[in-house]
Amino acid sequence: MTPDAAGQQQRRSTDGDEKAPGAIAGSGGGSARRKGGGLNERLFVTLRTRAHPRLLEAVVISLSVAGNWGLFWIGIGAALWAADATGGLRDFVYLLAVVYAALVVNIIIKVVLGRERPSLSDPALEPLVGKPSSKSFPSSHAAMSFAAACALTWLHSPLWPLYFAVAFIMSWSRVYAGVHYPSDVLAGTAVGLVMGGLGVLLLSTV
Repeated sequence: MTPDAAGQQQRRSTDGDEKAPGAIAGSGGGSARRKGGGLNERLFVTLRTRAHPRLLEAVVISLSVAGNWGLFWIGIGAALWAADATGGLRDFVYLLAVVYAALVVNIIIKVVLGRERPSLSDPALEPLVGKPSSKSFPSSHAAMSFAAACALTWLHSPLWPLYFAVAFIMSWSRVYAGVHYPSDVLAGTAVGLVMGGLGVLLLSTV
């Protein structure tokens, strides 16, 4: 082997050694990213594309839209107010305070973390409802719904299974409708439970 050929071979070997770690790291990083978001994305796609008869879609869309800005829970609070002339107004104010405290905290987390909504590149994943302009993580529907369920349980405990059932369905309707990842809903649920629990502790001292 001539000196020039030996030098070329050594340079190729050196270049390969320099690129190998980067290539491995890049491949590993991509794999890690896919593994990290894989289950979340698969659950999203499953809920968005499976079990979508028109009647069920109509019910879920109605419930999802009703949860915008906590309007559904405002309606519940108004009904409690109308049903109880003495303590109804107090209960209504308590409920609103807990729900909107959860919303404010949730919005702050959204702004800080800045996760975008699920990708709409696949026409099959087009959302069933209007795509909100806000960030995705955590879900405000979930935060408000579970905070409301906590407050309502404290105010009218016999119906607590109904409150939490509605909160669960309303929260997961957002994944079914294609505007949230499952992890958004889980995080929003945690925010709602924490804020709802804190709200009940504070209100119990009033």
